[in-house]
Amino acid sequence: MTEATAVVGTRPAPGFDPPMPTGDFVDLSDVLRGEFDPEFFYSPEDVKMRQLDLPDYTVRDVHVKFRYESFTRGDIGDAGLLNSCIMLEGRSKIILPDAREVASHDGSQNFKFDPNTEFAHWCPPDTTTRAVILTMDVNKFSRFLPEDERWSDEVKMRIEKRQAVLGGQCTPVHAFQLEALHMILNCPITGRLGRLMIESAIMQVLVIQMDSFFRGNATDRLRITKRDADIMRQVKDHLDSTYLEEQSLVGLARSFGINQSKMMKLFRAAFDTTIFDYITQRRMDYAKKLLQKEGLTVSQVSSVVGYKNSQHFSIAFKRRFGVSPSLYK
Repeated sequence: MTEATAVVGTRPAPGFDPPMPTGDFVDLSDVLRGEFDPEFFYSPEDVKMRQLDLPDYTVRDVHVKFRYESFTRGDIGDAGLLNSCIMLEGRSKIILPDAREVASHDGSQNFKFDPNTEFAHWCPPDTTTRAVILTMDVNKFSRFLPEDERWSDEVKMRIEKRQAVLGGQCTPVHAFQLEALHMILNCPITGRLGRLMIESAIMQVLVIQMDSFFRGNATDRLRITKRDADIMRQVKDHLDSTYLEEQSLVGLARSFGINQSKMMKLFRAAFDTTIFDYITQRRMDYAKKLLQKEGLTVSQVSSVVGYKNSQHFSIAFKRRFGVSPSLYK
């Protein structure tokens, strides 16, 4: 099998001046193609990338189909940035310096900081890959992390020492993240307000990702007081009656007079699940009943349980029950 190798991301392509932050997606497919030999692809249409530059973030929507097995090292852009990768289609692997492999596939995600270009990336031949890559400035990320959690201090320390950080084994993309990605890629509002909406959606993707990769693996034991337990029962009761409505962590915390970060930790400790996972569980169980008894179409059920995109609903449903909703009916 022919093998193709490239180094990506140590510097922009020659003659390429990155666009100024405008809040608009720019087609940079030619830049990505320029990182590889043309024989890597069957046609130029096999390589598409559009990029959105914001003051604190960059969003890349990448579609690639390699003709041959490929190995790349680093990322397009500055290797010193933090990267959140959401794999929407396809599969790939991150190969660590000690030869361990971290596999990703459609509907999975990972987070990494690779300042010294230590990680290699593998993609199989004849496989279409679509990923959304969010990059963030290191200083912005440090301000974004909570101040009162051990895992956060450990991540900050590694970043300050320019040591590699990887979220670990890839985890499933949450339904709320898929909805946020839909907003990022298809924001209906332009200008400054549109950029604010996109930045808010990016934060939602990253908050859930940090909770999944780092807080979920933290060793801290949280002591739950009787008052905390009572509040968490109230939160759970509230979600049981409003799970079909749009939910906001900020609004939820404000409603119950509790710090958002503490609320997320307490809920996980009390019920062994996150707030977002609990809402998704309730929505999927209700969707299952609708498909069984009401005779609704998948698109109709998707809308009833709060999904703007029926494909995102199908991904969440299959993850929950192991079968697509179209086959479940």
